Amino acid sequence: MNERLPSKHIVLLGMGHTNAHVLRMYGMHGLEDTALTCISNFNVATYSGMLPGYLAGQYSLDDLFIDIAALCKQAGAHLIRGSLGRVDAETKTLHISHQASFDPKTLSVHYDYAVLNTGAAPAKCFPVSHPDCHYVKPIRNLLADLPRMESVLSEARRSLVIVGGGASGIELAFAFRARFGPDVSITLVSKHRIDRDQALKAGATRIRKAL
Repeated sequence: MNERLPSKHIVLLGMGHTNAHVLRMYGMHGLEDTALTCISNFNVATYSGMLPGYLAGQYSLDDLFIDIAALCKQAGAHLIRGSLGRVDAETKTLHISHQASFDPKTLSVHYDYAVLNTGAAPAKCFPVSHPDCHYVKPIRNLLADLPRMESVLSEARRSLVIVGGGASGIELAFAFRARFGPDVSITLVSKHRIDRDQALKAGATRIRKAL
């Protein structure tokens, strides 16, 4: 006798660490009468929380990645390699392009619930193409740029400017100091004082002292 197919379908689009955690919980506890599909451009996802530690030399490159394909296999979820073309909310359909298959046509995926978490990217209002300007997101691009950064900063009297003085920018300042040592000048540019950030206010004095 054939088993009845699940009546509900959840689709996770974009497999950053948030959706990866949802996938892990699905694998641990499941959802009755519910199938799960994950859509991602890659079989692995970078975990942004590990980036400062990797830059500081505390973690290896392998530690920086989450094996999405392995998680899907363990959880009994379906993985589709592709990117979002468009969403048809009326018919609850995602149109996926560039999927890893021999058939290049767009793939249509029906959903009952869809979680769209495609990650951060630089805003078009701040376009910079200079080879010595590096965006943190997408992290894969920063990792690809890292050898050039190291080559440039290995020369005498070099400086590094980090734009963005929130928690992430502060972590990056500490991480790059650990990576490049005292010979590189590091400047952190922030729109506001540290104590105006509610997430940093309690430790603002200690953060400034450490910086």
